[in-house]
Amino acid sequence: SLIIQNSASGCLLDIYLWKNFELSFEMKYLLDDTQEGYRSLGILFGAWNLESYYMFEIATKKVSPYDLYVKPHVRLYGTWEPVNFDRVGTCNLKQPFRVKIRVMNGLVVFYVDGKQMYEWILPDQIDLRYGRVEPDQSDAKKKREVISHKMTAMVPFYNQYGKVGLRADWGQGATVKDFQVKSLSGI
Repeated sequence: SLIIQNSASGCLLDIYLWKNFELSFEMKYLLDDTQEGYRSLGILFGAWNLESYYMFEIATKKVSPYDLYVKPHVRLYGTWEPVNFDRVGTCNLKQPFRVKIRVMNGLVVFYVDGKQMYEWILPDQIDLRYGRVEPDQSDAKKKREVISHKMTAMVPFYNQYGKVGLRADWGQGATVKDFQVKSLSGI
């Protein structure tokens, strides 16, 4: 098993470059008391390096009920652009669960224990905005407003080959087992 913890930049697998692929693993959040707020683990892909990649973050609250959230991001030249923060279900923190993402032609499909939970169409450009995307407690689909600078940047690694990896912010983490990546290019 591999423990991903306190790795704000993340770690990338250097051997292969992936474009259309399926990535899966078994994970269990670390249950120590040093974590505050949310527990989370980020799946990195399409990465040029640790400053430019897509990240699909899986998060849960530290207290019951253990709602499961997804928080897709784009990291471009070291700047974060959260795209959404959506509740997709619940999880049992005491049990490991199987995670799978399938990335095919700009569409990410997220599964937990074989059940499809979320879809994300990868953005080919981002709004360089100031603010955070967080769930509004009164309505999980309604997002807090963010201030936009009305400047956009193209995502140069959109639908390109890139590295995959994992990331956990400071005070966050999970144990990962049976990490597998397979190409879908023949589909």
